[in-house]
Amino acid sequence: MKGYHKLAALMGSDCGLSIYRRFAKLNARNLLYLQAELVNLEAELENIILEDNDSGDDEKKLFSFSLWHLKHSSDAPDGDLPIQWQKVLEIRGLLKEYNEPSDDALLQQAHILQLNAPNKFDLRVLRQWLDWENGGDRFLQGREADPWEVKNTDDLVTIANKHNSADKFTLWVYGALIPWYHKRWGHHSETRRDLETGVWKYNDGKIFTVTNVAAIIVSALLPTSSMFILFCIDKIVVKLAVIFIYTILFALALAIVVRARSIEIFAAATAFAAVQAVFISNCGNNGAC
Repeated sequence: MKGYHKLAALMGSDCGLSIYRRFAKLNARNLLYLQAELVNLEAELENIILEDNDSGDDEKKLFSFSLWHLKHSSDAPDGDLPIQWQKVLEIRGLLKEYNEPSDDALLQQAHILQLNAPNKFDLRVLRQWLDWENGGDRFLQGREADPWEVKNTDDLVTIANKHNSADKFTLWVYGALIPWYHKRWGHHSETRRDLETGVWKYNDGKIFTVTNVAAIIVSALLPTSSMFILFCIDKIVVKLAVIFIYTILFALALAIVVRARSIEIFAAATAFAAVQAVFISNCGNNGAC
């Protein structure tokens, strides 16, 4: 059976596919409407306070100084509350909806805006599944199909982006290498296929392990191969060129296989170049250390 229950099973099987619209414009509009309501209510309350103070009624003049008199005015009809206190209660209810923890529309909007955008690979998988005849088979019709359309891409969020801490190399593996492998060989494996959703699953733990090992190998090969080449070269100019090239490669490797900030890459690359310079300074121009 196709339908929302199958889509829910897909999202439940992979947290990265839990992709929804944030409705940023609607949430912003709702906050603006609440704000406008509060602004108008605030002005109305100020006018009521002025009217009560200028009414010549001694009891109403006490409203600004005594909450008891404000809540229990003898001028109010039986069973009713003073107009000023009614307005206060109306404002209190709207403020509760606007910013208090029980409803916190403002804080909810702030939280929604902090949610991560979905990974492009996960979003592509979800869209393909919705169109796939063995998956969603385009069961969503009309407006209900809008949330995952291309036009709403910038309005989509994921509850748990498993790729949020991944480096560029890992993202490339997910976005290019795995689809390439799946298209040629992976789709023949029935052991990876989930019977309920029809999708093939690849072990995230193994993938992260492989990419981490690759990063370790690269981090070990670059310095050692650099020292070996520098040791075998006689001309100082060529050695400097090798340092230049290897420093660039080292910085690029950090940017690709490690989630590092620009300042961290700059510091590491500078240190790497300095180590190479010290190495050739301790070796003669003929290569002998």
